[in-house]
Amino acid sequence: MKRKKLIWRIYTMSVLTIIICLVPLSWSMVREFRQFHHDQIRTELQAKAVLLQARVSEFLQSGPDEIMTGSFQSLAEQTKMRITIIQPSGNVIFDTDEDKEVMSDHSTRPEIRQALAGKIGTALRRSDTLHEDMIYVAIPCYDGPLITGVLRTAMPVTRIDALMAGIVRRILLSGVLIAMLTLLLSLFISRRITKPLRDIQLQAHAFAQGEFKGTIPVPDTEEIAGVVRVLNDVAVQLESKFQTIMQQRNEREAILASMVEGLLAIDRDEHIISINNASARLLGIDAKKAQGKLVQEVIRHMDLLKFIQQALSAADPIEEQIILLTPRQKYVQAHGTRIMDARNDLIGAVVVLHDITRMKHLENIRSEFVANVSHELKTPLTSLQGFVETLQDGAIDQPEEARRFLSIMHGQVNRLSKIIEDILVLSSLEQGNENQNIQMVMTPVHSVVQEAIQTCEIIAREKNISLELEADREAEVLNNPELLGLALINLLDNAIKYSPEQSTISITVTRQDDNTIIAVKDRGCGIAPEHQERVFERFYRVDRARSRKLGGSGLGLSIVKHIAALHQAQVTVESTPGQGSTFSLHFPPAADIS
Repeated sequence: MKRKKLIWRIYTMSVLTIIICLVPLSWSMVREFRQFHHDQIRTELQAKAVLLQARVSEFLQSGPDEIMTGSFQSLAEQTKMRITIIQPSGNVIFDTDEDKEVMSDHSTRPEIRQALAGKIGTALRRSDTLHEDMIYVAIPCYDGPLITGVLRTAMPVTRIDALMAGIVRRILLSGVLIAMLTLLLSLFISRRITKPLRDIQLQAHAFAQGEFKGTIPVPDTEEIAGVVRVLNDVAVQLESKFQTIMQQRNEREAILASMVEGLLAIDRDEHIISINNASARLLGIDAKKAQGKLVQEVIRHMDLLKFIQQALSAADPIEEQIILLTPRQKYVQAHGTRIMDARNDLIGAVVVLHDITRMKHLENIRSEFVANVSHELKTPLTSLQGFVETLQDGAIDQPEEARRFLSIMHGQVNRLSKIIEDILVLSSLEQGNENQNIQMVMTPVHSVVQEAIQTCEIIAREKNISLELEADREAEVLNNPELLGLALINLLDNAIKYSPEQSTISITVTRQDDNTIIAVKDRGCGIAPEHQERVFERFYRVDRARSRKLGGSGLGLSIVKHIAALHQAQVTVESTPGQGSTFSLHFPPAADIS
């Protein structure tokens, strides 16, 4: 139903009140005026009849007289009055407006009957002869005690109506003017009454929008002024509480936004109440669009949905490890607990998601590392143990066999030393990466590369492999020469091992888009695409049998990766099976290194 404004309600009631008062009043005034004029005419007609009574009595006694009838006729014309003389029998013997011969018996007329009874008769009725409404006044005429006839005076009502029409017009005009003035006054009063209410409405709307600075003007009406003062006090209290709530909300949002853990709050109907950025990133959803929606509409991970339902129904907090099948598999440690209100009724549940993918990955790497180290150490130790036992069983008495066994044992010892040395180097690099205490200097790349080539030339000549350098001598990078040299030696050593004899290894130093690139290209067996992402992992080997045959610890490329990270550089590999591999170090400009 459409609601009306208070001003129009008050105004409408005022208008109705004015109409209800003016219409009966006007009608009563017209009625009273009409009655007053009727009474006045009756009095006038009676007075004139009394003045004529003696002459009419003489007329009735002496009979018709032309002089007297002429005077009656003249008087009637002057006074606009009708004069009729009736005998007691009801026979009309004189009338100023009609021929007496055509007039009927008047003994039944009410005013005549009253006059014949000795009273003054009056009547307001329609004339049968003149066919118009008339006011009649009849008085008896005497001859001594006897009534000899009746004198009746009359006047048409139309004259009164014409007079009354003017009076009514004036009354109506006055009523309209009074009504218009009263309506304008009512409108003014209505607006004056409702203006404070409009001010209250506008300011209350501002309060609802969170704008508490303004105040409502206090009107001069005591009742409304009391309401306004209360509202102004409420506004001050609301502003204080609103500021407190906003501060608490901002603090809560700041805490939620800065949380590393994902937080998801849902109500009892599984609608999302709150979700922080960490949770949105973890689940791959838009936090703003997720607000208020069902979790089933937003989250597509069945294990997590089941966990949320369990959190809503479980009396105690629950915990579970969940695998999220996103484009990259993620491991999440989920904690869920119900939310209860002050009456211990269920409101919803809170689920905290902790991304343990990196931790899981590190655990896997640690496990693989321990397994690989154990395996790498066990193989030479087992070999050494076997040869030692063989020597103890008598092979030491056979000089040629003993020397061969000792030579093999020496190689295994060197291999063990290499593995342990690389592990120590890798551990030192990791500590240096954490502590950030590696000293860096700006040096030409050419000199560092040249020293690494000279170090590896001996083992390259054993396979008749040529090391060719093509370098931009002006290229400089911010580096630690010892670590950069170690990385290059590992890359060259790896290239020499997997290159065929009498081949060429190319070393280039170029500058591209302000970056300095050091590339080592061999012409060996190459690396299949599925292995290229993992070659920098510890102890990862594409071909384990061939790698062990060629020697090495399996940590060389991992050491290169860590050294590159210390220099804020990147190491990449491009390889085609059967055509060789290219390992590149990409150094950013010194200004970009923080």
